[in-house]
Amino acid sequence: MNKKCIILNAQLQRLGTSYKFKNYPYSVVCVSHDALCVTCGGLKVVCFLSVSTDNTIRLTMEIRTSSYFNSICCMSPSLMDVSKVNDARPARMLSVYGVESDFGHVVFPQNTYTMEESMCTSSLRTR
Repeated sequence: MNKKCIILNAQLQRLGTSYKFKNYPYSVVCVSHDALCVTCGGLKVVCFLSVSTDNTIRLTMEIRTSSYFNSICCMSPSLMDVSKVNDARPARMLSVYGVESDFGHVVFPQNTYTMEESMCTSSLRTR
């Protein structure tokens, strides 16, 4: 692995300047048209990256987290769902401001899950 985040066009050609992580990136999610959120392996940290109009990727914020996070997905423009590794609470919410919170009315089994067993995804439905 090269620990890089790159932007590709429709023909899978590199655009702009890549970003190199300190550790291995696990999961990435687009928060907006010019912002990414990435969980990193071996670190209790989530990286927020910005993408400029010339496709240069820069670190804008690094949030220290209470636990190791694996997968990440957007629940709303300001809130993400993250899966946790080796923790009794397999999923939490993380705001773009770095605030962690539990799901209020969800009861999880009292198990701890390995990285391969704990993943998250969000499905938003309208009626």
